[in-house]
Amino acid sequence: MIPAATSVLVRDANQGPEVLLVQRHPQLKFMGGMWAFPGGRLETFDQPAGSADPDLAFRAAAIRETQEECALRLEPETLHFWAHWVTPSAAPRRFDTRFYIALAPDQPVVLDLSESVDYRWLHPAHAVALSHARELEVSPPTHFMLEDLRLSLETHGSLAAMLRAESQRRVPRIVPRLAERAAGGYEAVMPWEAEYVRLPGEGDLIEGALPPHLQRVAALPPFRIKSSTPRPI
Repeated sequence: MIPAATSVLVRDANQGPEVLLVQRHPQLKFMGGMWAFPGGRLETFDQPAGSADPDLAFRAAAIRETQEECALRLEPETLHFWAHWVTPSAAPRRFDTRFYIALAPDQPVVLDLSESVDYRWLHPAHAVALSHARELEVSPPTHFMLEDLRLSLETHGSLAAMLRAESQRRVPRIVPRLAERAAGGYEAVMPWEAEYVRLPGEGDLIEGALPPHLQRVAALPPFRIKSSTPRPI
């Protein structure tokens, strides 16, 4: 299992709140050509000296990766723990990824062009619509994170109100399971779906009632992103 961290950068714009998505280099083995949030794996030096708190290492990795990929500088205290996704156990390469949301600094995005080759600032609702139309290729975690942002913004009315209300949200670990389909390929099934308990693989149902942000996502009609083989999502 590879520990990783991701930054979900948001900002207020003239047409409403926007989120930053970067397009991964098409030649990358993992998610090549797909759109995602800036991020990557933890390195040993991300753990601060004298501290055993893993959250500090994840935050340091999210900050480092964002600067390396986009030339945006973040401060640790501006990051809010927003989601926790683990790649399905059937996949050949697995990541344990923590997502942190933060207001984007007032700096230009400058891509490194080795990992990321393009970027877009999109309203979450627009990004979700593009994903549904298959015009924006994203992984299931990215799609559900965009849905989460869209629904949370609708619930709270503004970016500032959303961050105030949800900066301390309960963040359960989400481990999708892969379902093989008769028509070919696999689909990621979420822990809140009825089919989940009938599928093999690692991952537990989320204990207790779903936190409000996942209740909103779970109430949506199922959305499937197909894969030809079991692979990291």
